[in-house]
Amino acid sequence: MLILILSTIIKAIAIGILVSAPMGPVGILCVKRTLHKGRGEGFMTGIGATISDFVYASITYLGVGFVTSFINDHEDVFTILGSVLLIGFAFYLYRSRTDYNVKDQKEDNNQLNYPKTIASSFLLTFSNPLIIFFFIALYARFNIVPEYTSPILGYLLVMICIIIGALLWWYIVTKLVDKLKDNISVMGLRWFNRIIAIIFALVGLIGIISTCFSLAINVPFR
Repeated sequence: MLILILSTIIKAIAIGILVSAPMGPVGILCVKRTLHKGRGEGFMTGIGATISDFVYASITYLGVGFVTSFINDHEDVFTILGSVLLIGFAFYLYRSRTDYNVKDQKEDNNQLNYPKTIASSFLLTFSNPLIIFFFIALYARFNIVPEYTSPILGYLLVMICIIIGALLWWYIVTKLVDKLKDNISVMGLRWFNRIIAIIFALVGLIGIISTCFSLAINVPFR
């Protein structure tokens, strides 16, 4: 049980990081606010995005939880499907263009309003319900819905760790942007996205290869 819990913690933190990592509209907004208004404003942007991710993560987890036994019985199939979806997303992310054209409500550097910052980034993130499919792919790839004695404890463990992973990511991003603010460029952000895309593709490929290898080992020889 301890190994299962530790494995779930690591996987859930990884999901929190992977969901937050793509440099989409919210990521660009976080960078802009960090550059123009300071690290605190950038991190509050990340918190707003994390709250939205938590909502969608919960919806997806609870929905998947209703068919936990079915998923566990077909774990290999779901792992491969999730891996394929991740590779598809990686291809899309690698090809996507990145720029600074993300609307911010105010550009006044002297007036900080953290609740408004959190609310605006929450709404921007929440306006993209397609993230549910991203969570489905990640849950399937990592088999993140194990059968605990208490489903509620399992849910709380996963959600808390996803939040930790997301906040850890936004902390790192704002820290790096604050340190390297004189060297941030659109081309740099694009290459950052491409590196993230390659990581997604590798995660997906590893999932497919490991699952196929496992299936090959379990095939009885005649």
